[in-house]
Amino acid sequence: MSKKKNWAIPPCPGNPEDYTLVRPKNEPPYWRKKRGTVKPAKLNTSFKNNVKLNKNVSSMASSIKKKIMPFLEKLETGRFVAKVSGRLRKEYYKSGKFNFGGLKEYELQPTYSLSNLLRREYDVHVKGNEAIIEIPLGENAVKKFNGLVTGYFFEGILLHGDLSKPNSLRVDSETSPVYDIRLKQATNCRLSLHLPTKKVSWMVMLKLHLVMGTQPGSFHKHFGMKVVWAEGA
Repeated sequence: MSKKKNWAIPPCPGNPEDYTLVRPKNEPPYWRKKRGTVKPAKLNTSFKNNVKLNKNVSSMASSIKKKIMPFLEKLETGRFVAKVSGRLRKEYYKSGKFNFGGLKEYELQPTYSLSNLLRREYDVHVKGNEAIIEIPLGENAVKKFNGLVTGYFFEGILLHGDLSKPNSLRVDSETSPVYDIRLKQATNCRLSLHLPTKKVSWMVMLKLHLVMGTQPGSFHKHFGMKVVWAEGA
């Protein structure tokens, strides 16, 4: 029969009232935290923090929508506030900051997306204090839904500011000429937006409008809008 070892008792890692000494057979003793100890308080704090975060990002998403509302006319934006809140929350977990960074590539009208309507690859680059969007156009560059569509044009929209201060948000935009839907010659559409001089978070959106004669499109499918670039502060 093996001789029973006299294992030394290790020091308690915390308050002894919160731990139980466990003496397993043929193994050294160890301290185990009592079930339920401290956990409710931690969970309660975590819950409160999540509630506060959700409230903050929801308010920010609502402020974004309010600021760009003129550009959302005739778009079916779906659950905009909920989806944008989710992206802002994810970005906060990633960087510890509230900024537009997580909104890059977000389609503002998911059902009829810009990616589906525009059949060309756009390019976005920052040069000095400008964000420049360039779109190569030509034959079949844009999807034509019916014979009533005669042309199309683009809008570049810049939103910038401190998301935690809704009154600081500012919008700027530039509109392209109207292009004939039958355009065959290779043409470059260039939109330039002046970036803020202060170091703040910003995002650039590209919106495509279909035109019927002298009238803008009438249905959701005649528009597409997407966040094509975003930067954190």
